[in-house]
Amino acid sequence: MRSFFGWIAAAALGVAGSAQAATVPIGLAAMAQLVRNGVVETPAVIYATVDRYRSLELDLYRPANAKAALPIVMFVHGGAFSGDPFHQLAGVPYNPDSAADNPATLWQLARRGYVVANVTYRLSGEAQFPAQIQDVKQAVRFLRAHAGEIGGDPNRIIAWGASAGGYLVNLLGTSCGVAAFEPPKLLLGGPPIGTDRSISDCVNAVADWYGPVQFATLDAMTAANHLPGPGPRSPHNAPDSPESDLMGCALPVCSADLLREANPLTYVSAQTPPFLIMHGLSDSAVPYEQSTMLAAALKAKGVPVKITLVPGAGHLFMGISKGESDKLTEETFEYIDRISHPKNIVIAVDKDGNVTWNGQLVKSNDELLKRMKALEN
Repeated sequence: MRSFFGWIAAAALGVAGSAQAATVPIGLAAMAQLVRNGVVETPAVIYATVDRYRSLELDLYRPANAKAALPIVMFVHGGAFSGDPFHQLAGVPYNPDSAADNPATLWQLARRGYVVANVTYRLSGEAQFPAQIQDVKQAVRFLRAHAGEIGGDPNRIIAWGASAGGYLVNLLGTSCGVAAFEPPKLLLGGPPIGTDRSISDCVNAVADWYGPVQFATLDAMTAANHLPGPGPRSPHNAPDSPESDLMGCALPVCSADLLREANPLTYVSAQTPPFLIMHGLSDSAVPYEQSTMLAAALKAKGVPVKITLVPGAGHLFMGISKGESDKLTEETFEYIDRISHPKNIVIAVDKDGNVTWNGQLVKSNDELLKRMKALEN
Protein backbone atom coordinates (compact mmCIF):
# COMPACT_ATOMS: atom_id res chain seq x y z
CA MET A 1 0.00 0.00 0.00
CA ARG A 2 1.32 3.42 -0.98
CA SER A 3 1.11 5.67 2.08
CA PHE A 4 0.83 9.44 2.18
CA PHE A 5 4.47 9.57 3.23
CA GLY A 6 5.38 7.61 0.13
CA TRP A 7 3.46 10.11 -1.96
CA ILE A 8 5.35 13.01 -0.34
CA ALA A 9 8.64 11.44 -1.33
CA ALA A 10 7.42 10.73 -4.87
CA ALA A 11 5.99 14.23 -5.25
CA ALA A 12 9.22 15.72 -4.02
CA LEU A 13 11.11 13.68 -6.61
CA GLY A 14 8.66 14.84 -9.25
CA VAL A 15 9.27 18.52 -8.58
CA ALA A 16 12.96 18.32 -7.78
CA GLY A 17 14.74 20.94 -9.81
CA SER A 18 11.53 22.27 -11.35
CA ALA A 19 11.17 24.88 -8.64
CA GLN A 20 14.36 26.38 -10.02
CA ALA A 21 12.66 27.32 -13.30
CA ALA A 22 12.84 31.03 -14.00
CA THR A 23 9.60 32.87 -13.25
CA VAL A 24 8.59 36.49 -13.47
CA PRO A 25 7.38 37.85 -10.11
CA ILE A 26 3.65 38.30 -9.71
CA GLY A 27 4.11 41.70 -8.10
CA LEU A 28 1.73 41.14 -5.20
CA ALA A 29 2.93 44.26 -3.42
CA ALA A 30 1.52 46.44 -6.21
CA MET A 31 -1.89 44.73 -6.18
CA ALA A 32 -4.95 45.70 -4.20
CA GLN A 33 -4.89 43.86 -0.91
CA LEU A 34 -7.12 43.70 2.14
CA VAL A 35 -5.78 42.77 5.56
CA ARG A 36 -8.27 41.71 8.19
CA ASN A 37 -7.77 39.78 11.38
CA GLY A 38 -4.35 38.54 10.37
CA VAL A 39 -5.20 37.39 6.83
CA VAL A 40 -4.04 39.13 3.65
CA GLU A 41 -6.53 38.84 0.79
CA THR A 42 -5.35 39.51 -2.78
CA PRO A 43 -8.16 39.23 -5.34
CA ALA A 44 -7.97 38.67 -9.09
CA VAL A 45 -4.40 37.42 -9.42
CA ILE A 46 -3.98 36.36 -13.07
CA TYR A 47 -2.50 32.87 -13.23
CA ALA A 48 -2.78 32.30 -16.99
CA THR A 49 -3.50 34.17 -20.17
CA VAL A 50 -5.18 32.26 -22.97
CA ASP A 51 -5.36 33.57 -26.51
CA ARG A 52 -8.97 34.44 -27.45
CA TYR A 53 -10.18 33.78 -23.88
CA ARG A 54 -10.49 35.84 -20.74
CA SER A 55 -7.61 35.94 -18.29
CA LEU A 56 -7.80 33.20 -15.69
CA GLU A 57 -7.74 34.43 -12.12
CA LEU A 58 -7.43 33.25 -8.56
CA ASP A 59 -7.97 34.95 -5.22
CA LEU A 60 -5.24 34.50 -2.61
CA TYR A 61 -5.69 34.30 1.15
CA ARG A 62 -2.50 34.28 3.23
CA PRO A 63 -1.67 34.68 6.91
CA ALA A 64 0.03 38.00 7.53
CA ASN A 65 3.60 37.86 8.82
CA ALA A 66 4.04 34.10 8.36
CA LYS A 67 7.51 33.00 9.48
CA ALA A 68 7.88 29.92 7.27
CA ALA A 69 6.66 28.51 3.99
CA LEU A 70 3.09 27.28 4.44
CA PRO A 71 1.13 24.46 2.78
CA ILE A 72 -0.91 25.60 -0.22
CA VAL A 73 -4.60 24.69 -0.59
CA MET A 74 -6.17 25.24 -4.00
CA PHE A 75 -9.97 25.41 -4.00
CA VAL A 76 -11.83 24.69 -7.27
CA HIS A 77 -15.42 25.91 -7.44
CA GLY A 78 -18.50 24.10 -8.72
CA GLY A 79 -21.40 25.41 -10.78
CA ALA A 80 -22.27 22.62 -13.24
CA PHE A 81 -19.21 23.55 -15.34
CA SER A 82 -21.20 26.50 -16.69
CA GLY A 83 -21.51 28.91 -13.77
CA ASP A 84 -18.91 30.71 -11.74
CA PRO A 85 -20.12 30.74 -8.12
CA PHE A 86 -16.81 32.23 -7.06
CA HIS A 87 -18.32 33.38 -3.80
CA GLN A 88 -20.05 30.24 -2.65
CA LEU A 89 -18.92 26.92 -1.27
CA ALA A 90 -21.94 24.79 -0.41
CA GLY A 91 -25.66 25.45 -0.08
CA VAL A 92 -25.50 28.98 -1.49
CA PRO A 93 -27.72 30.43 -2.89
CA TYR A 94 -30.15 27.52 -2.59
CA ASN A 95 -30.10 27.48 1.19
CA PRO A 96 -27.93 30.20 2.72
CA ASP A 97 -28.23 28.69 6.21
CA SER A 98 -26.84 25.29 5.25
CA ALA A 99 -23.16 26.10 4.86
CA ALA A 100 -20.53 28.77 4.89
CA ASP A 101 -19.91 31.30 2.16
CA ASN A 102 -16.82 30.59 0.10
CA PRO A 103 -14.53 33.54 0.90
CA ALA A 104 -15.32 33.30 4.61
CA THR A 105 -14.55 29.57 4.65
CA LEU A 106 -11.30 29.97 2.74
CA TRP A 107 -10.36 32.91 4.96
CA GLN A 108 -10.83 30.66 8.00
CA LEU A 109 -8.57 28.04 6.42
CA ALA A 110 -5.88 30.65 5.69
CA ARG A 111 -6.02 31.82 9.28
CA ARG A 112 -5.33 28.24 10.29
CA GLY A 113 -1.91 28.50 8.63
CA TYR A 114 -2.30 28.00 4.88
CA VAL A 115 -1.85 29.85 1.62
CA VAL A 116 -5.27 29.41 0.00
CA ALA A 117 -6.05 30.00 -3.67
CA ASN A 118 -9.63 30.23 -4.94
CA VAL A 119 -9.31 29.31 -8.62
CA THR A 120 -11.46 30.04 -11.67
CA TYR A 121 -11.27 28.11 -14.95
CA ARG A 122 -12.82 28.25 -18.42
CA LEU A 123 -16.48 27.27 -18.30
CA SER A 124 -18.25 24.91 -20.69
CA GLY A 125 -19.81 27.85 -22.53
CA GLU A 126 -16.31 29.14 -23.25
CA ALA A 127 -14.38 25.96 -24.02
CA GLN A 128 -15.03 22.23 -23.95
CA PHE A 129 -13.12 19.44 -22.21
CA PRO A 130 -10.18 19.17 -21.60
CA ALA A 131 -9.78 22.97 -21.25
CA GLN A 132 -11.00 22.93 -17.64
CA ILE A 133 -8.49 20.36 -16.37
CA GLN A 134 -5.74 22.08 -18.37
CA ASP A 135 -6.56 25.33 -16.56
CA VAL A 136 -6.59 23.70 -13.13
CA LYS A 137 -3.24 22.03 -13.82
CA GLN A 138 -1.87 25.37 -14.94
CA ALA A 139 -3.01 26.88 -11.64
CA VAL A 140 -1.04 24.19 -9.78
CA ARG A 141 2.06 25.01 -11.82
CA PHE A 142 1.57 28.73 -11.20
CA LEU A 143 1.26 28.26 -7.45
CA ARG A 144 4.28 25.97 -7.36
CA ALA A 145 6.39 28.30 -9.52
CA HIS A 146 5.50 31.33 -7.39
CA ALA A 147 5.47 29.56 -4.02
CA GLY A 148 8.32 31.66 -2.68
CA GLU A 149 6.58 34.92 -3.50
CA ILE A 150 3.24 33.90 -1.99
CA GLY A 151 4.81 32.31 1.10
CA GLY A 152 3.88 28.74 0.14
CA ASP A 153 5.63 25.40 0.14
CA PRO A 154 5.84 24.00 -3.43
CA ASN A 155 6.08 20.45 -2.05
CA ARG A 156 2.79 20.68 -0.11
CA ILE A 157 -0.16 21.46 -2.38
CA ILE A 158 -3.64 20.12 -1.57
CA ALA A 159 -6.55 20.38 -4.02
CA TRP A 160 -10.11 20.81 -2.69
CA GLY A 161 -13.18 21.04 -4.88
CA ALA A 162 -16.96 20.82 -4.72
CA SER A 163 -19.41 19.38 -7.28
CA ALA A 164 -17.98 20.23 -10.72
CA GLY A 165 -14.88 21.38 -8.85
CA GLY A 166 -14.86 18.03 -7.07
CA TYR A 167 -14.76 16.30 -10.44
CA LEU A 168 -11.86 18.49 -11.54
CA VAL A 169 -9.79 17.83 -8.41
CA ASN A 170 -10.55 14.11 -8.75
CA LEU A 171 -9.16 14.21 -12.27
CA LEU A 172 -6.28 16.44 -11.20
CA GLY A 173 -5.28 14.08 -8.39
CA THR A 174 -5.37 10.93 -10.47
CA SER A 175 -3.80 12.28 -13.68
CA CYS A 176 -0.47 13.63 -12.47
CA GLY A 177 1.80 14.03 -15.49
CA VAL A 178 -0.74 12.77 -18.06
CA ALA A 179 0.37 14.19 -21.41
CA ALA A 180 -3.19 14.51 -22.79
CA PHE A 181 -3.94 17.20 -20.21
CA GLU A 182 -0.85 19.32 -20.82
CA PRO A 183 -1.89 22.96 -21.33
CA PRO A 184 -1.55 24.05 -24.95
CA LYS A 185 1.38 26.31 -25.77
CA LEU A 186 -0.86 29.33 -26.09
CA LEU A 187 -1.77 28.90 -22.42
CA LEU A 188 1.85 28.92 -21.35
CA GLY A 189 3.17 31.80 -23.41
CA GLY A 190 4.17 35.29 -22.54
CA PRO A 191 5.47 37.03 -19.47
CA PRO A 192 4.52 37.74 -16.79
CA ILE A 193 2.12 34.83 -16.52
CA GLY A 194 3.60 31.83 -18.31
CA THR A 195 5.23 29.01 -16.36
CA ASP A 196 7.49 26.17 -17.45
CA ARG A 197 5.89 22.83 -18.38
CA SER A 198 8.72 21.14 -16.49
CA ILE A 199 7.09 22.31 -13.26
CA SER A 200 5.03 19.49 -11.79
CA ASP A 201 1.22 19.50 -12.02
CA CYS A 202 0.99 16.93 -9.20
CA VAL A 203 -0.74 17.59 -5.88
CA ASN A 204 -0.08 15.98 -2.51
CA ALA A 205 -3.69 15.23 -1.59
CA VAL A 206 -7.28 15.75 -2.72
CA ALA A 207 -10.45 16.70 -0.84
CA ASP A 208 -13.51 15.94 -2.96
CA TRP A 209 -16.99 17.15 -2.02
CA TYR A 210 -19.72 15.32 -3.99
CA GLY A 211 -17.92 15.40 -7.33
CA PRO A 212 -18.96 13.11 -10.21
CA VAL A 213 -16.53 10.58 -11.63
CA GLN A 214 -18.05 8.42 -14.37
CA PHE A 215 -20.44 10.51 -16.48
CA ALA A 216 -21.91 7.58 -18.40
CA THR A 217 -23.39 5.98 -15.26
CA LEU A 218 -24.86 9.08 -13.60
CA ASP A 219 -28.44 8.65 -14.84
CA ALA A 220 -28.58 4.92 -14.17
CA MET A 221 -27.34 5.41 -10.62
CA THR A 222 -29.78 8.24 -9.98
CA ALA A 223 -32.71 6.19 -11.31
CA ALA A 224 -31.75 3.19 -9.18
CA ASN A 225 -31.77 5.33 -6.04
CA HIS A 226 -35.26 6.81 -6.55
CA LEU A 227 -34.08 9.79 -4.54
CA PRO A 228 -36.29 12.85 -4.12
CA GLY A 229 -33.37 14.51 -2.30
CA PRO A 230 -33.05 18.28 -1.85
CA GLY A 231 -31.13 20.31 -4.38
CA PRO A 232 -30.81 20.46 -8.17
CA ARG A 233 -31.60 17.48 -10.38
CA SER A 234 -31.33 17.10 -14.13
CA PRO A 235 -30.97 14.22 -16.61
CA HIS A 236 -27.26 13.88 -17.31
CA ASN A 237 -27.75 12.12 -20.67
CA ALA A 238 -29.74 15.03 -22.11
CA PRO A 239 -28.02 16.93 -24.95
CA ASP A 240 -28.05 20.13 -22.87
CA SER A 241 -26.97 18.62 -19.55
CA PRO A 242 -23.91 20.10 -17.80
CA GLU A 243 -21.85 17.04 -18.63
CA SER A 244 -22.95 16.97 -22.29
CA ASP A 245 -22.14 20.66 -22.63
CA LEU A 246 -18.73 20.02 -21.10
CA MET A 247 -17.92 17.13 -23.41
CA GLY A 248 -19.36 18.74 -26.56
CA CYS A 249 -21.69 15.79 -27.24
CA ALA A 250 -24.75 14.20 -25.66
CA LEU A 251 -23.32 11.60 -23.30
CA PRO A 252 -25.02 8.60 -24.98
CA VAL A 253 -23.37 9.44 -28.31
CA CYS A 254 -19.98 10.59 -27.01
CA SER A 255 -17.20 8.26 -28.05
CA ALA A 256 -16.09 5.66 -25.53
CA ASP A 257 -12.54 6.96 -25.86
CA LEU A 258 -13.58 10.51 -24.95
CA LEU A 259 -15.56 9.36 -21.91
CA ARG A 260 -12.66 7.17 -20.83
CA GLU A 261 -10.26 10.10 -21.15
CA ALA A 262 -12.53 12.26 -18.98
CA ASN A 263 -12.96 9.60 -16.28
CA PRO A 264 -10.68 9.98 -13.22
CA LEU A 265 -10.88 6.21 -12.67
CA THR A 266 -8.87 5.74 -15.87
CA TYR A 267 -5.75 7.12 -14.20
CA VAL A 268 -5.93 5.71 -10.66
CA SER A 269 -2.66 4.02 -9.73
CA ALA A 270 -0.49 3.22 -6.74
CA GLN A 271 1.08 6.67 -7.23
CA THR A 272 -2.24 8.52 -6.77
CA PRO A 273 -2.14 10.81 -3.70
CA PRO A 274 -4.43 10.40 -0.66
CA PHE A 275 -8.10 11.36 -0.96
CA LEU A 276 -10.81 12.65 1.35
CA ILE A 277 -14.27 12.08 -0.18
CA MET A 278 -17.51 13.50 1.27
CA HIS A 279 -20.97 12.93 -0.22
CA GLY A 280 -24.60 13.16 0.84
CA LEU A 281 -26.61 9.95 0.77
CA SER A 282 -29.65 11.87 -0.50
CA ASP A 283 -27.84 13.55 -3.38
CA SER A 284 -30.16 13.40 -6.40
CA ALA A 285 -27.86 15.44 -8.67
CA VAL A 286 -24.66 13.41 -8.28
CA PRO A 287 -25.47 9.98 -6.78
CA TYR A 288 -23.27 9.02 -3.87
CA GLU A 289 -22.30 5.77 -5.65
CA GLN A 290 -20.00 7.91 -7.78
CA SER A 291 -17.96 8.54 -4.65
CA THR A 292 -18.07 4.97 -3.35
CA MET A 293 -16.91 3.81 -6.80
CA LEU A 294 -13.96 6.20 -6.65
CA ALA A 295 -13.09 5.15 -3.10
CA ALA A 296 -13.14 1.48 -4.10
CA ALA A 297 -10.83 2.13 -7.06
CA LEU A 298 -8.40 4.03 -4.85
CA LYS A 299 -8.40 1.33 -2.17
CA ALA A 300 -7.81 -1.36 -4.80
CA LYS A 301 -4.54 0.39 -5.70
CA GLY A 302 -3.52 0.86 -2.07
CA VAL A 303 -4.16 4.61 -2.06
CA PRO A 304 -5.07 6.06 1.36
CA VAL A 305 -8.69 7.23 1.21
CA LYS A 306 -11.21 8.44 3.79
CA ILE A 307 -14.85 8.58 2.74
CA THR A 308 -17.66 10.23 4.70
CA LEU A 309 -21.24 9.58 3.56
CA VAL A 310 -23.74 12.00 5.09
CA PRO A 311 -27.29 10.77 5.87
CA GLY A 312 -30.02 13.18 4.79
CA ALA A 313 -27.69 15.44 2.82
CA GLY A 314 -28.48 16.27 -0.78
CA HIS A 315 -26.28 17.96 -3.34
CA LEU A 316 -24.38 20.94 -1.94
CA PHE A 317 -25.06 19.28 1.45
CA MET A 318 -28.56 20.68 1.33
CA GLY A 319 -31.12 19.23 3.71
CA ILE A 320 -28.90 19.28 6.79
CA SER A 321 -28.46 22.04 9.35
CA LYS A 322 -25.77 24.68 9.28
CA GLY A 323 -24.27 23.07 12.39
CA GLU A 324 -24.03 19.73 10.61
CA SER A 325 -22.47 21.27 7.48
CA ASP A 326 -20.04 23.23 9.65
CA LYS A 327 -18.88 19.91 11.11
CA LEU A 328 -18.17 18.64 7.58
CA THR A 329 -16.11 21.77 6.89
CA GLU A 330 -14.19 21.23 10.11
CA GLU A 331 -13.61 17.58 9.23
CA THR A 332 -12.17 18.75 5.92
CA PHE A 333 -9.93 21.27 7.68
CA GLU A 334 -8.70 18.60 10.09
CA TYR A 335 -7.92 16.25 7.20
CA ILE A 336 -5.93 18.99 5.48
CA ASP A 337 -4.09 19.59 8.77
CA ARG A 338 -3.12 15.93 9.09
CA ILE A 339 -2.07 15.65 5.47
CA SER A 340 -0.05 18.87 5.54
CA HIS A 341 1.77 18.20 8.79
CA PRO A 342 2.48 14.45 8.90
CA LYS A 343 4.00 13.98 12.34
CA ASN A 344 6.55 16.73 11.73
CA ILE A 345 8.44 14.59 9.23
CA VAL A 346 10.39 16.59 6.64
CA ILE A 347 11.25 14.64 3.47
CA ALA A 348 13.38 16.58 1.00
CA VAL A 349 15.05 15.90 -2.32
CA ASP A 350 18.15 17.82 -3.43
CA LYS A 351 19.08 18.77 -6.99
CA ASP A 352 20.95 15.46 -7.41
CA GLY A 353 17.94 13.39 -6.40
CA ASN A 354 19.18 12.47 -2.92
CA VAL A 355 16.37 11.96 -0.41
CA THR A 356 16.72 13.10 3.20
CA TRP A 357 14.48 12.34 6.17
CA ASN A 358 14.64 15.10 8.77
CA GLY A 359 18.07 15.97 7.42
CA GLN A 360 19.42 12.41 7.35
CA LEU A 361 20.32 10.77 4.03
CA VAL A 362 18.03 7.88 3.06
CA LYS A 363 20.23 5.30 1.39
CA SER A 364 17.63 3.20 -0.42
CA ASN A 365 13.96 2.94 -1.36
CA ASP A 366 13.62 0.00 1.03
CA GLU A 367 14.86 2.16 3.90
CA LEU A 368 12.39 4.91 2.99
CA LEU A 369 9.51 2.43 2.84
CA LYS A 370 10.45 0.93 6.22
CA ARG A 371 10.45 4.37 7.83
CA MET A 372 7.07 5.21 6.34
CA LYS A 373 5.59 1.88 7.40
CA ALA A 374 6.76 2.44 10.96
CA LEU A 375 4.90 5.75 11.06
CA GLU A 376 1.64 4.11 10.01
CA ASN A 377 1.73 1.54 12.84
